[in-house]
Parts: sequence; structure tokens; C-alpha cells
Amino acid sequence: MKTRLKLITFALAVPAIVGCADLNTPQRIAGSATASTPMGSPEEADDLAAYQRAGFVVKMDDGRLWVFREGAPELADFETHGELAKHVIRPAAGPGRITLKSPDIETINAYLNNELAPYQRAGFVVKMEDGRLWVFREGAPELADFETHGELAKHVIRPAAGPGRITLKSPDTETIEAYLNAQ
Repeated sequence: MKTRLKLITFALAVPAIVGCADLNTPQRIAGSATASTPMGSPEEADDLAAYQRAGFVVKMDDGRLWVFREGAPELADFETHGELAKHVIRPAAGPGRITLKSPDIETINAYLNNELAPYQRAGFVVKMEDGRLWVFREGAPELADFETHGELAKHVIRPAAGPGRITLKSPDTETIEAYLNAQ
């Protein structure tokens, strides 16, 4: 009897729960266009304002942020034809871990370095990698190794310890402590 009562309750509850969710309403992803917010709408312009950097033009396409230098010929091609045949993708490398797309890696790196201005401190070099901030002392041998080979085999991670609660990575704890104490 209890099993039959549970089945009847379940059979009545499922349609009520499913009926509460409007499955035909498009879900809005920050910065993406949906059926209710077409590309170029005021809402999209507000979303893109958070990604603007001096000297760059950003466009949102399918939830990914396209980055162009101002006046780049690829920008006109993108606006005319859409996605470029030749481009670079950096998953989760942008602000808020958004995926970046660009005609070349140099444009993405310049865009990301422009983004690093709030994190700069005298005596330190900072690099953004996968949404995390790498901190090095100027002239450190680990910096050259990082630029040549990428992520260091031996490093320290401090989740949410940096400015704006960004995760910090560094060759050692002392570098992170000195960076956090620097003004």
C-alpha cells in the first residue's frame, strides 16, 4: 500500500514540477545573444562594456569573446562574414574565465596584458594563465622558465588571495607574500 501511495504521489508531482520550469525560455549567458536579446542590442552592449580595453574592439559570438585590435582588417572581415577561417582560441583565458578568440595569439596576449594593469606592482611581473595570476619578481630565473615552457613544475597556489579574490600562483610563498604586501 505504501509503495502504491508513493507512486501516485510521484506521478502527480512530476508534471507539477516540470510545469513550473519554462523549457522554451532561452537562458541568458552573460554577454551572449539569445532570441530575446539579438546581437547589437543595448543589453549586449552593456554586457560587452565589462570586456572593453583601450585599443581593442570586442565582439560576442556564441558565448565567446572575439578580440580585435582597433582598425584591424580582420575586424571588418568578421563583421561581414562572421567567424574567421584562421583564428586562435584560448579557452577560459579572459575576464571571468570567458573563452577568447582572435585572429592571432599576439592580439590575445596584448589584450590580456592590458587587463593586468590593476594587478601590477613595482618590482613584480604578473602573467595571466587560465584565469589565474602568476606572480614573479622582476628578473627571476623562474620567469624566463615560465615564458619558455609554461607552468612551472614546482609552484605555490593561493586560491582567492589576490586583488579581487583572484587565485595567485608563484614559484614560492615568499614571492606571493612580498607581492601582497607591496603597494
